[in-house]
Amino acid sequence: MNLVLRDKLQAASAAEKAYLAARKGKADSALAVVEQSFIQQLAGLGFASIGTFHDTIRSHGHHWRMLRIIYKPSAEILDGMGECIKSGEDWIGYTYYEHTTIYVPELATANVLVDVDYCNQHGIELAADFADPHGAYIAEPGNFGIMVGIHRPAYGDSVALALRYVAQAMLLKRYNASVLIDNNELMFRGKKIYGGAGADIGKIVIGTAAMTLNFNATLANRILKKRPDHPTIKDPHSLNDLIGRVIDPKEMLTYFIEEWLEATESKALNLEWRTKI
Repeated sequence: MNLVLRDKLQAASAAEKAYLAARKGKADSALAVVEQSFIQQLAGLGFASIGTFHDTIRSHGHHWRMLRIIYKPSAEILDGMGECIKSGEDWIGYTYYEHTTIYVPELATANVLVDVDYCNQHGIELAADFADPHGAYIAEPGNFGIMVGIHRPAYGDSVALALRYVAQAMLLKRYNASVLIDNNELMFRGKKIYGGAGADIGKIVIGTAAMTLNFNATLANRILKKRPDHPTIKDPHSLNDLIGRVIDPKEMLTYFIEEWLEATESKALNLEWRTKI
């Protein structure tokens, strides 16, 4: 049976689940037999080894997806992701910041990192669940966040890497901005303008990205608490500042999503997302 690569990956993934279940409780002498059976199944699907299968997942597991494009306000974005997880759908979720939002690890300890009173007095939103326990992330109006979440077979690190490549290609193609990939970041003229991360969470893998189109260094220095390991921010490092023009974040989001769909040969569940951005 001439299966396309997507179907081969899905079939091999199902075989791997059965293999892992069959290993439980087996004596050492029986494990080799169970593993050899799995290897033979992989060979029948065109994978020379377990390692080859996993390498193929990293390269192609996030391709050929039917994605729901979802938008929620920043405070509700996780609820939107939860809806897709429950429905079994893959998604691209995005949020667009219309006011300054600061993400901290926990609201109860936010005052260690930021001037909470100042934020409350000036309508600056504080949100929890920032991954770095030692820092805070400031999202300015005109910036956006994006997340790709898909069901296995896939790996979170490969989705995050693909997001970086997609952002790099989109910035060059649409804005003539040649950026460099530096670990999880994109650098433009020596300044960080993009940060990303990937994760494997049960049956879901995710890649996230945050684009800095706008940044107010004066406000950041006012809000962030002075700490020995936190230098004063002097130079502008937003993309708008660096290229000398104001980019429409909604336009860039459209380009970003289009580039992802094209690069991974995926499709949007419907075209309604274009009217919502």
